Amino acid sequence: MNSCSSWAAVKGRCLRAATPVFFLLFCLTKSSLCADPVPFAVLHSFDGASGITPLSGLVHGVDGNFYGTTESGGTANRGTIYKITPAGTLNTLYGLADGTLGKNPVAKLALGADGNFYGTASLGGGNSEVVSYKVTPAGFYSVVYAFMRGTGGHPMEGLTLGTDGNFYGVLPFGDASSGLVFQVTPAGAYADLHTLTGADGVMPSGDLALGPDGNF
Repeated sequence: MNSCSSWAAVKGRCLRAATPVFFLLFCLTKSSLCADPVPFAVLHSFDGASGITPLSGLVHGVDGNFYGTTESGGTANRGTIYKITPAGTLNTLYGLADGTLGKNPVAKLALGADGNFYGTASLGGGNSEVVSYKVTPAGFYSVVYAFMRGTGGHPMEGLTLGTDGNFYGVLPFGDASSGLVFQVTPAGAYADLHTLTGADGVMPSGDLALGPDGNF
């Protein structure tokens, strides 16, 4: 695939493996393909059963494999969490089926200090708007924290691991606020770190970036 006619829109993040190969091919753009063709190989084509619409990029696990999510597809069409090897073997770790445990994950996974993966599912159940969850490399899934209605909307981005081993993220809006910056621990303890009022910004989006000083 090094012709302009075969180019299609792709979305996600690039991630460099231990070997000099780029995962995924999401970083390729039409301009780069037309001006300077970059050879690549398709590792996996999602067929519905293995997921549909992988919007986020991949996370490199401690085992050398890559982990990601799909927004929909799977057995209940509510999204999947998967592992893919550098050779292209894909294994569905967990198919989201019970809406009360979260569904339709669009955010990237975050690798925790414990070797497990943490993320957010954009739609929860009951009185919750969204859940943060944990999934182990073996596929055991559990809800870490359920954001109640009015807490801060549906986060479309992922969690960022802090130097303290906790996770940090943003919510676009909340009760009488213009957005929130929050912390959630692997054990599920939640804290609002900052409430935006409008003067300091509205509707934050995107992953937080960890600075060299330990701040975001």
